[in-house]
Amino acid sequence: MAQRRARNNNPCQPCKVAKRRCDLAIPRCARCTRQDLDCQVTKIRSSPQDIGDPSSASIASDLGSTSDRYGDQINAGLVDMMDTFFPAEQITDNDYSALPVPLASAFRGWNSMERTNEPNELQDASCCSVDGNPSLGSFDQMHSSLPGSRSTQDGGPPTAAAAAGQNKDERRLLWNVYTSQLVHSITAHQSDIANPLIDYLLPRALESSSFRSAILYLAFVMRSNQSRTNPSQHNTQTPLGQSDLPESSLGAHLENEALSEALPKANPPLSNSRSRGPPNANTSLNTLATLVILCTAYVASGNSQSLLVCLEQAFLLTKMLSNDFCSNEEFVFLVHYLGYIHTIAMLSPGEYGLNAPDFLTIFSKPGINHQGDLLKSDPNATFTPKVSLASGDFNADARSQRLERLAVEKIQQEIQTSCFGDITPTTGISNSVANLLYHVGRLSCLKVAIFSSQSANENQWFWGAFEADVEGLELRLGQMLRHRDSQSRILETFVQKLELLSDEHKDSQLQQAIDKTRYNDALVLCVRVILLAKVQNINTRDIRIPALTQRILSLCSLIENKSHTAGLLVFPLYTAGLYTNDPDSRSFIKQRLKLLSGRIVTDTEKLSQILETSWQNASDESAYDQDV
Repeated sequence: MAQRRARNNNPCQPCKVAKRRCDLAIPRCARCTRQDLDCQVTKIRSSPQDIGDPSSASIASDLGSTSDRYGDQINAGLVDMMDTFFPAEQITDNDYSALPVPLASAFRGWNSMERTNEPNELQDASCCSVDGNPSLGSFDQMHSSLPGSRSTQDGGPPTAAAAAGQNKDERRLLWNVYTSQLVHSITAHQSDIANPLIDYLLPRALESSSFRSAILYLAFVMRSNQSRTNPSQHNTQTPLGQSDLPESSLGAHLENEALSEALPKANPPLSNSRSRGPPNANTSLNTLATLVILCTAYVASGNSQSLLVCLEQAFLLTKMLSNDFCSNEEFVFLVHYLGYIHTIAMLSPGEYGLNAPDFLTIFSKPGINHQGDLLKSDPNATFTPKVSLASGDFNADARSQRLERLAVEKIQQEIQTSCFGDITPTTGISNSVANLLYHVGRLSCLKVAIFSSQSANENQWFWGAFEADVEGLELRLGQMLRHRDSQSRILETFVQKLELLSDEHKDSQLQQAIDKTRYNDALVLCVRVILLAKVQNINTRDIRIPALTQRILSLCSLIENKSHTAGLLVFPLYTAGLYTNDPDSRSFIKQRLKLLSGRIVTDTEKLSQILETSWQNASDESAYDQDV
C-alpha cells in the first residue's frame, strides 16, 4: 500500500499533468483509488475550485433571496455554475464507465436478512404509501433490482458517450427545475426566508457531487411526472427552449452517481468504522442530505423498494450521528424530514416493515413556539394606529379608525390563541399532532406484525400490549378532539369577523397560521379515521367514518388553492378519499388533486388513479354483497 505523503510531494503523473493536488504519491492518487482506476493520463473533470468562476462561488448565497429571481439567474449565474459542475466536453468514456462503485459492496451483511422479494409499488407519492410487501429480498435479488444494475431500453447500461452527449444542457435544465420549483415544493415554507433548503442544502451542491446528482435526479423525476401529466404545458414552458425531456438513461445515470458515492459512506466497513474516530461533520451531513433527497425522489417516482433501501441506510446513519450532531440545525432539519417520510409511510396502505423512532418530534425543543414566521410574537406589531390621541387629533374619523384597529388587534389575539402554537415550519405540522400520527402508524404496523407471527404465546402477549396502546391513544385523541372542537369554533367565529373588515386589515402571516391550523385539525381527524378503519377494523360504512371524512374535506375546502398550505393537503385528501363513499366528496378530492399537479413532489395524477381503482373495487364489493 502506498505511503501517504505531503500534498503535491512527488504527485502521480495525471495529477502532475493536470496541475492538481495529489493525496498519494505512487502508485495511485486519491481520485484513482476512490474510483478504482489505474493512474493513466486522462482528460480531467474540473471542479468549481479548478475553474475558479467567481459567479459559481456566489450562487448558493444569491439563490437565497426570492423565488422571482430564479428565472433571471438561469441564463446567467446558474448556467455558468452548470458549466462549472458539468463540463461535458471534458468527460471521457473511461471516466464515466468507471464511475459507479459496485453497489453490492455498499450493502455488507444484508444477504443474511431473510426477506421475500415481492413486487410492490409506492402508491401515494406524497405520503409514501406502500402497496404490498416492502421487503428487500435476498442479497442477489436486491442487487439485481437496485438502480445501479438498471439497464436502458436497448438492454445495456448507460454508455459514457450517451451521458456526455446530453449531459450539459439537460443537467442545466434540471437544475433550473430545482431552483425554481423544488425549493418551494418540498418544505412548508412559503418564502425563501429561513428556508432550510436554501440556507443549508443548496450550498452543498457546490461541494458534494453525490448531493448534486441527487438533486438533479429529483428534478428529473418531477419533470418526468409533469411532462406525463401535461405534456403541452411542459413543451411551451421549458426555460431553455427544449421540447423534449432528458432521456431515461440520464435519470439512471444521475441516480447511480448519487448512490455509488453516498451508500458506501453511509455504511462503511466495520474495520474502518472502529478506527476512524469521530465522524467528519461535512462529509456526514453531505451523505445524509444525499440520502434524504434520494428518498424524496423515490417518493415522487413511486419506487417503494429503493425508498426502503435508502430510508434504512439513512436511519442507520442518523443513529450514528445523533450524539455528535443533535444540536446541529441542519442535521435536525434532515432528521425531521426523514421522520415525516417515515411517519406517513406507516400510515399508508400496505405493509411497511422499517422501525425508527419518532424523528419528526424527537429533536424538537419543548415549550418553544416553532411558528416564528407564521405569527407575530407581539400582536400590536401588526397594525400600529396612525392617529395618536396625544397629538390633539380628536375628530370622529380618527377615533373611529383607532377603535377599528383596536378591534382588529383583539380579533387577531383571539385567533392566535386558537391556533396551534408548536407548528414546525419545515413540515407545517404541530408537534402534538405529529406524535399522534406516529403512534397510530406504529399501531397499524404492530397489528400487521402480530397477525404475521407464528407463535400463539407471542400473539397473546403482544395482543394485550397492542390493545393497551390502542386504548391509550384513544384517550389522548379524545382529549385532543374535544380541545380542538372548542378552539376551532372560536377560530372560525373570529375569522368571520375579520373577513367583514376592510382589506387593509388582512394579514398574510395571520392567514398562514389559520391555514396551517386548519391543516393540523384535518390531520387530527385523519388519525381518528385511521384508528377506526385500519387499526380497529371498523367498517367504512359505520356512521362515524363518513362524518369524519366530511369534516376533513370541509377543512380542506376552507384552504384556498392559491395558499401555500394547499400543497400540504395531499395526505388529508388521500386519507378521506380512501374511506369516503360519497360521489360529491370524491369529485372534490379529484378536483383539488388536479389543481395541485406540478406544484408538489407528489404525482397527483397517479394518486387520483389509485383512488379511482380503490373506489371501483369498493363498488364491486358492495355489489357482490348485495347479490349475496
